[in-house]
Amino acid sequence: MFYIVSDDNGACVYSDQVRRVTFGGETFGVLDFTPVEQDGRYHIHMGDYRTEMFLITDAICDEAAWKVLNFLFCERCGYPVPGRHGLCHMDMMAKHKGRQLSFCGGWHDAGDLSQQVIHTAETVDALYRLADTVKEKDIVFYKRLMEEAAWGLEFVLRTRFGDGYRGTSAGLVRWTNGILGDGDDIEARVHNHAFENLMCSAICSRAALALEAEDPELAFRCREAAAEDFRFGMERYLEKGMELPIIWEHTYQSSGSQYAAVIVLAAAALYASAKQESYRDTAWEYVQYLLACPFIFLQEIIPQESGSWRWESIICPL
Repeated sequence: MFYIVSDDNGACVYSDQVRRVTFGGETFGVLDFTPVEQDGRYHIHMGDYRTEMFLITDAICDEAAWKVLNFLFCERCGYPVPGRHGLCHMDMMAKHKGRQLSFCGGWHDAGDLSQQVIHTAETVDALYRLADTVKEKDIVFYKRLMEEAAWGLEFVLRTRFGDGYRGTSAGLVRWTNGILGDGDDIEARVHNHAFENLMCSAICSRAALALEAEDPELAFRCREAAAEDFRFGMERYLEKGMELPIIWEHTYQSSGSQYAAVIVLAAAALYASAKQESYRDTAWEYVQYLLACPFIFLQEIIPQESGSWRWESIICPL
């Protein structure tokens, strides 16, 4: 038997038998206390064993979310983070048709130094989504999420050249001195790529919805950029189809179905933001394409005679 005991008063709130399961030739005990739903601090008691205190609460991830948010602040590029690093990478530039823009901003990527716009954009989207869930119950956390999201959003908007091309990534392993024209300068990669334009369009549209009440001017800027990027992305996709950028761009793993999915994502987000029927029609067109895909890949666990297990890919018709 095991017992769930309140840390506050020592009362037993739940007890049950330990369930035995065998996996991979090993036997494990499963302690299932799913029925315990009352918020509180608890211990598990079993024989002579007693666990450390743990929480049961709807806010179980709040502490982790705050830590991730503070970590993102420490990863800001082009920002003097107190106690971490000074103003950085001001001499990292993206160049296109005789023009250039500063590529510092957003959050550092791999190795705490590199940068990819699509990663910053997806992080912005996650921050706005989380902010929407806490807006009514934790105004301090909400404001902090909106502040950090705005930092990343500015980078997504600023790396656009306005003609379908954008600075997309830069790989580096060094801090630079911020002086243009010397030997430590970094040049970012520049692409006109359908997938990245469509993804950024979707994220800017959702940012526009999140900012409508608090910052209508920035919301307008996001909506305009989203419409342009959607047009650039669709034009490129209809002309070139699926393209594979260089290996350093992580979007190179995108499949044909992911292209269709990101078109649906962007068109639906634009329809929600701009309310134009053409976006709804495009979303519906590519939803039909996705539903017509004849196969899906699944993973199945196959037991082996030796007692071990292996994963096997199987193809199933929809």
